[in-house]
Amino acid sequence: MLCYAVKANPNLALLNLFYKLGAGFDVVSGGEIARCLAAGVDPSKIIFSGCGKTVEELTVAVKADVQCINVESWEELDRIEAVASRHNKMQNISIRVNPELNLDGEF
Repeated sequence: MLCYAVKANPNLALLNLFYKLGAGFDVVSGGEIARCLAAGVDPSKIIFSGCGKTVEELTVAVKADVQCINVESWEELDRIEAVASRHNKMQNISIRVNPELNLDGEF
């Protein structure tokens, strides 16, 4: 799915146009989720990225049934699990992996 970064321009008419053209949406806040929903975007086309997601923002995402939440830390995964459990939901996630680089050539 090709996703538009909502932070680039959250204009409702633009979001609706991109949705009608088949785009997905990369959002970084609960406000951007709300804008996408207000523009008529199906939540299955929303990917929630970004760091520092609050419990309130995670609740918005889980309740809206967004396609996926990109997890930035184990602590955030715990918060997502707690929010999803509280709302009796199963939430899709993706896990960001930053491999440790060893410049000496040893693993």
